[in-house]
Amino acid sequence: LKTSRGGSGNAPALFCMTQTELANIALGLLGAESITDFTERTPAAEKVRRHWPLVRDTLLRSKAWNFATKRVSLSEDVDATPIFDWTYAYALPGDYLKAIEFNAKQAGTGEAEFEIAGRFLLADDDAAELKYTCRLETVSEWDPSFQDAFAHALAAALAPGLSTASGLGMAMRQRAEEIAVQAAGPNSVETRPRAVLAQTGSGWLKARNGIE
Repeated sequence: LKTSRGGSGNAPALFCMTQTELANIALGLLGAESITDFTERTPAAEKVRRHWPLVRDTLLRSKAWNFATKRVSLSEDVDATPIFDWTYAYALPGDYLKAIEFNAKQAGTGEAEFEIAGRFLLADDDAAELKYTCRLETVSEWDPSFQDAFAHALAAALAPGLSTASGLGMAMRQRAEEIAVQAAGPNSVETRPRAVLAQTGSGWLKARNGIE
């Protein structure tokens, strides 16, 4: 299994922030008291830890964040070979969240033909190169825009148990979505555009032209 993240080598920390600091930003948005340590046994800290993984993974899956993008050559797992529909089964990385490209074809366009089944990628291709969004847990390696969106999304998840203000949770969720959308501009500029070649019988072209 060969893998890499981002452009090349180990990316430097983009913005040095700890879990505790980011949690306190979310709590501050709700007018709640700060915590002194992410692992402390207080009601607020326990609520933060309970919601943290789901909020993080949901936001990571919401778009192709450059800082959480990896490329990997998958290895076939002969023991998981499908009985029908597909020829090969490839084991997915443990930090896999969402496919971006499969064998240089964009996922979700009809050009990249594969299926995700549990922890396997099923396909008819005899080689598998996957570009995907990974589960990146290190807060200091998150893009500042993602950190901002995450703080608001976490605040939205925490609001029902920590705030009595009407509509505050919804406002935090909407703001998180706005920040993520705004981040799409810089995120796309930092990505080298890939030429997409039109092909006969292209599912993407059919969809664009309204052909079923």
